Amino acid sequence: MEEEKMSATKMELQRKEGIAVENKRRVCLVWEDLTVVTSNGRKSGEKELLKGLTGYAEPNRIMALIGPSGSGKSTLLAALAGA
Repeated sequence: MEEEKMSATKMELQRKEGIAVENKRRVCLVWEDLTVVTSNGRKSGEKELLKGLTGYAEPNRIMALIGPSGSGKSTLLAALAGA
C-alpha cells in the first residue's frame, strides 16, 4: 500500500513537472511590415492588397479579426498561413 502511494505521488509529480515545462514553452506568431501584392493582369499592373501590417498572436488567447467586407481579413489570414 505504501509503495502504491509513493508511485502515485511520483506520477503526479511527473505530470505536474511536465505541465510546468510545457507552459514555459511559448510560440507566438509575429509579423512585421507584411505586404501582399498581386498581379492584376496588365503589363504594368501590380496591386497592393495589404501594406505594412504588423502584429502578433499569442497562444491560449482568443483573437478577433474584424472589419468590413473587402478590407483584407481573408487575405491576411491566407498570407499568415503561407498560402
